[in-house]
Amino acid sequence: MNSAKRLLIIVITSIILLKLVSADDLTFFSAARVGDVETVLSMLKNGFDVHSVDQKGNSALIIASGRGRVEVLKVLLTYGSDVESITRLGLFQGKSALMWASSQGNIFIVFYPFILKYFQGGLRLYRC
Repeated sequence: MNSAKRLLIIVITSIILLKLVSADDLTFFSAARVGDVETVLSMLKNGFDVHSVDQKGNSALIIASGRGRVEVLKVLLTYGSDVESITRLGLFQGKSALMWASSQGNIFIVFYPFILKYFQGGLRLYRC
């Protein structure tokens, strides 16, 4: 596919996604981006879908991971956000939240999902 056709697809997709974004979505993703734990937690408690994606198709977990927002990440994972979710558009297209966090040097974020699963009993560690 040539670059002009690829650009056209990205523009059309972006326009469609922009029309589907609500004010609540903007608040939620902005809160994840800046590390506003109280807003993220409040919205999730009031039924906001943790699996929602922004106008670029990125989950709040991806946004928080890339920005090093550890406390937001903890809340999102506790509410069941998918660590396997991948970015849809942009610089890190096709990368997971863990890949994004590691590329930004946020090592704690890379290991946190595994630590959480271990303490919840969903991950077993073996000695070699």
